[in-house]
Amino acid sequence: MKVKLNSNLLIKWLMCFLIAFTVINISNSSGLPIQKEISRSDFYDALSSSDTVKTNILLSRLENVNTTTAKAYTGTLLMKKSGLLKSASKKLSFFKQGKLLLQQAIEAENSNSEFRFMRLIIQENSPPFLKYNKDIEQDAAIVKQSYKNFSNELQKAVQDYAKNSLALKSLSVN
Repeated sequence: MKVKLNSNLLIKWLMCFLIAFTVINISNSSGLPIQKEISRSDFYDALSSSDTVKTNILLSRLENVNTTTAKAYTGTLLMKKSGLLKSASKKLSFFKQGKLLLQQAIEAENSNSEFRFMRLIIQENSPPFLKYNKDIEQDAAIVKQSYKNFSNELQKAVQDYAKNSLALKSLSVN
C-alpha cells in the first residue's frame, strides 16, 4: 500500500519545525548565562551584512546584558537595523534609539576607541539628512591613533572596513 504525501502539508510541517527550532535557539542564546556577551567577530560580521536575522539574533542575545560594551553593540546594531527596515517611521525610531545607546556608551567610556570606530562606521553610512556625521574626523583620528593597540580581531575588523571608508583609507592594506 502506497502512502500519498500531501506536499502542502509537508511544507507546512517543515515550516513549523523551522520556526520552533529558531525560537528555541534564540531563547536559549539570550537566556543562558554561559555566554552573556557576543563575540566581537559575530558583532562585526552582523554589522557588515544585510542579514536582519543575524542582527535580530544578536540583539536578542544582548537584551539582558548590562555592560557598556553591550550598550554600544546594541546601539550600533539598532542603527544598522534601521537601514534594513521598510517603514520610514520605524527606521527613524530604531536609529534614534540606537544613537542614544551608542552615545551613552561613548560618554561612559570616552577613551574607548572601539566605540568611536562603531560610531564612525554608522556616521559614514548614514543618510545625510540624519545629520549624524559631525564626529567623523575626530573618531577617525582616534581609531588611527589607537589601531596599533587593538586586538588582532579588532584590527581585522578595522582593515575590512577601511577598504571602503573615506576616513580610514590610509589604514587600508589592499
